Amino acid sequence: MYVGDRNINLEQVRDGWAWHYKQFSKDKKLADAETVAKKAKHGLWFDAHPTPPWEFRKLRAESDSTSPHSDVQDQSVFISLSGKKYHRQDCRTLKGKVK
Repeated sequence: MYVGDRNINLEQVRDGWAWHYKQFSKDKKLADAETVAKKAKHGLWFDAHPTPPWEFRKLRAESDSTSPHSDVQDQSVFISLSGKKYHRQDCRTLKGKVK
């Protein structure tokens, strides 16, 4: 990506804010820029073991597809003193009782 004559992709990789996808790009400038950023611990390379985006997406997809409650949203639940009844925050029987 360019803005005028600036190679924004190269700048992001050089500054450590983007990865060089070697699988899709054989650009030596990008490869060298990533090496320099790693050695200098710029941006994401400050972390000793940053997770590449392609691995993050793979782990996320596996997690989402194996979770038994992947379609359930997190909600606050109120439990009665007996522990036998559970109420969602929007339950009509709790109106005015919970702040």
